Amino acid sequence: MAAMQSIFPGFILLVALAASAADPGPASGGGFNRTYDDGYVLVRIGGNFDGYTWNWGYARAEQVAGDTLQFHVTTTASNVLTVLTDTYQLEGVIPPPPPHAGTEFGPGPQIKDSPVRTITSFTIPTLKVALSNAQLLLTWDGLTNAVAESTDNLSNAPGTTIWATVTNLVVITGNRAQSVLQPTATRRFFRLRLP
Repeated sequence: MAAMQSIFPGFILLVALAASAADPGPASGGGFNRTYDDGYVLVRIGGNFDGYTWNWGYARAEQVAGDTLQFHVTTTASNVLTVLTDTYQLEGVIPPPPPHAGTEFGPGPQIKDSPVRTITSFTIPTLKVALSNAQLLLTWDGLTNAVAESTDNLSNAPGTTIWATVTNLVVITGNRAQSVLQPTATRRFFRLRLP
């Protein structure tokens, strides 16, 4: 879901949030079907024996962390981003290269079917633009280490929009970051990115 709001002629703020269709199941225990934004751990045909399954798949190499495999569900509500991480022990199993998609019939490499769950939440900073003394004030609260970026063209083709870091001085006061920009004759779009 994406929302655009015109603040001043030529300036638009872009906010993009995606809804998750994942179902990570209960926080602990094995023998449950669990789906994530970046993979799945499911019960194999005939059930999981001794707490292991070969019916699992993952999307990215970054999900392998040491001797564990991590799966994620990301949700947003009321400007709060929540990341659920389920970590599965590999116990020496070397996962096939991603993307890997095991099946209920197998056979394939087996992993434990009971995760260790952690949940992390933080407030999504709101980017605000205001006109003051013929200058634009870019302001955001919360994550003062976020980097403001701008572009003059939003393309529908994935990967073709070029974002540039706003290089104006950022002043941090307490929990608020602010940058002063000169208005331009061209339309500009702004976003925040974590470094």
